[in-house]
Amino acid sequence: MPYRALIIGIENYAAVDDGSLAKSLPGTVKSAGDFKDWLSAKWKAEAVADADTQMLVCSEPALPGGRPATTKSILNAILELKRDGQGATDEFYFFFSGHGFSFVDNGIRADMLVASDFESMVLSGSSCLNLNRSIYWLRQHLGPGRHYYFVDACRNVLSEKDIMPTGMLLPNDPQTTSEASSFVLQSVNAGAVAPVDKVFPDALIAGLKGAGDAKTWDERFDDAMVVRFDTLWKHLEEKLRPREVYGTFAGTQRPEKTLFSILRPVPTSVCTVDIRGTTPREATIVCAGSRGDPSVSVKAAGMSTAIHLSPDRYRISLFDDLSGRIIAGPESQTVYDDVKVTLLPHIASQPGARGGAFDGPLSNIVVPTDGSIELHDAAGLTNEFRKATHVRIPRGRYAAILRDGDSRIVNRFDVEIGNAGKMIGGVADWAGSLPLDSIAKRFPTTDHGVWFSESLGGPIVDPDLDLWLAIIGAGKILGSASNIDYSKLKELPLKEFTGRKVGSTAVYVLGGFDDIGARLDVGLSGRADDVAWSMAAEPPGMVGVRECLIEAEPGELLLSFRVDGNAAYSVASFTAENRVTFVTLSRETDGNPRISQYLLPVGALQDHLDPKIGALLRGRNQLHDVKRVALAERAFRKRQELSSALTDSDVEHLRSGAWPDPIVSALAAYECIRRGRLGDARGIIEAAAHNGVLLPDFDALRILTGEAEAKIAGVPVFLDGLRAYGDKVANLPLPEANLDYGSAWTAWLSAVR
Repeated sequence: MPYRALIIGIENYAAVDDGSLAKSLPGTVKSAGDFKDWLSAKWKAEAVADADTQMLVCSEPALPGGRPATTKSILNAILELKRDGQGATDEFYFFFSGHGFSFVDNGIRADMLVASDFESMVLSGSSCLNLNRSIYWLRQHLGPGRHYYFVDACRNVLSEKDIMPTGMLLPNDPQTTSEASSFVLQSVNAGAVAPVDKVFPDALIAGLKGAGDAKTWDERFDDAMVVRFDTLWKHLEEKLRPREVYGTFAGTQRPEKTLFSILRPVPTSVCTVDIRGTTPREATIVCAGSRGDPSVSVKAAGMSTAIHLSPDRYRISLFDDLSGRIIAGPESQTVYDDVKVTLLPHIASQPGARGGAFDGPLSNIVVPTDGSIELHDAAGLTNEFRKATHVRIPRGRYAAILRDGDSRIVNRFDVEIGNAGKMIGGVADWAGSLPLDSIAKRFPTTDHGVWFSESLGGPIVDPDLDLWLAIIGAGKILGSASNIDYSKLKELPLKEFTGRKVGSTAVYVLGGFDDIGARLDVGLSGRADDVAWSMAAEPPGMVGVRECLIEAEPGELLLSFRVDGNAAYSVASFTAENRVTFVTLSRETDGNPRISQYLLPVGALQDHLDPKIGALLRGRNQLHDVKRVALAERAFRKRQELSSALTDSDVEHLRSGAWPDPIVSALAAYECIRRGRLGDARGIIEAAAHNGVLLPDFDALRILTGEAEAKIAGVPVFLDGLRAYGDKVANLPLPEANLDYGSAWTAWLSAVR
């Protein structure tokens, strides 16, 4: 399928008349041109036919063959991409270099990119392109390939006191196609100002071409190295340190499966070996690599010798040819660019083997589900592990970084490898946060996980706070339900649900925060002007955990959260009789809320549910279901295939109507639509219609699957349902401009007080 790109570079903001933005950003158009040249060369090297490429360039001043970078021109370019590439784009590249900001506080939580016709804060809200909204819109319409976004713009915070951006001005299209995976790299972290210094775009282009450790060995190729999204991201993090580069990804494809460049033949670098002291007339420098390739041996050429080496980590030693003993070194050195290493002589020579890669004691690497562990040595080499393994690690001190499935850093710790191997990545390493520690200490643990309940089939080996909160909260709600071992969970000092009245409903919120003094307020409402707020409390002895139980009426509602008095975050939700709407709340790395929702039957009231639902529940291990739903919601949030969380049997239950949680049924139907399986989605919708609780999402799903007479009667719980509104999205109960397009849920920031 075709390859497409939208490249935007804005150097001149001549229309600015209030002094709020610099009128000139030198180098931005040059950076856009450099990116254009790299991408053109890439397509040419890969023999992509001109007819299969589409490159739209918007800049000020205009690049040859380009177009202006005004709001209208950029939106026209996006519409042109949709017209030519809807459902038929294999790869899409987006590059922006210009002014930007983050609109937070009392407005949408989004990064805004500023077009060239911006005049003033008062008048030019419509000249700001919502990056999150744009990614969402392009992902939905261009699918089903890969989208790459590279953004060099400020992310300093502005509020509605400064400027009021409007929506994207482009309507949703209910016509569905399989959606794309998206990968985003931004030059600064949330809240920061991007320097006008070309450091990010220059490092980006160099990395895309294979500079330094942006390239890596890849199991797909024996004779080449590659540049991938994950290696490019880490390369930029190192090059721009101490500035923090922001990265994120979503979709069915993992970063390690992406491919920007294939470097064939493998590039070599010059390692200049300097020798201190006197050198025998006959001496050999031996460079033993860590990949197991044959070592490189070169006759020493005096006190300084240049050696061409392929990228790797080497142990470099100087051998006396006559005695065969090491007389200088060994020294460890990572060689991905030209480097120098100095070998110091020994007081007495020592025996040593001339070949072989690094060795060391056998260590046990325990990697949490979907996560990774990186070991950084003093020489700068990073060893990354994505699955549990036994491996020999050279002796020494390492800085370890644990990342979760979103590549977020969960914990940092030091590891010392001596003569004996070690276990790296056990529970003690995974927890690393206040609420995780508070929860873990209340359960039996092993190096491989936390034993919440025998009903879960084993210890939890996943350091996901949302998952842990889901298990302990659901354990309390389900309580006396059949097929659940409740012996450990019942001891938790959380709210009890055993005495609830028949026909009642409630909202239960369980949050986790690393700030020991964090305040969480929870609000329920039907509209923006009637919010009733309640303060969440810390359960006894569970530092970092907050809980709040609020009685409610059955049906649709808006659920709002306010942390430490900051702007409110609101989500569309739903309640039902004899059930509890259970919500877990944690924070993303940038401080934004991360939410999961469940509509759980109260264990003590299951006999009062619809008899058909009651029969279903009695035959299920509901706590294990909650675990699987938590993983499914995580996969859905990251836009990954649900098959990574649900078994074939689970999917069959969904299609047959044998899953009692309507939120799960709606999620599964949306997932089918994301993958272009409309027939499967229709089957799930039809099966869910017999389960008693119908979310507004099922109206949206009927429209998205082509039912011409379907009408929307409420607000979908899931953001994907808003596509069914088409150009009528402004009819929502809260402003469309406040929608959070980075959420899986229909959510708004600062839309209620």
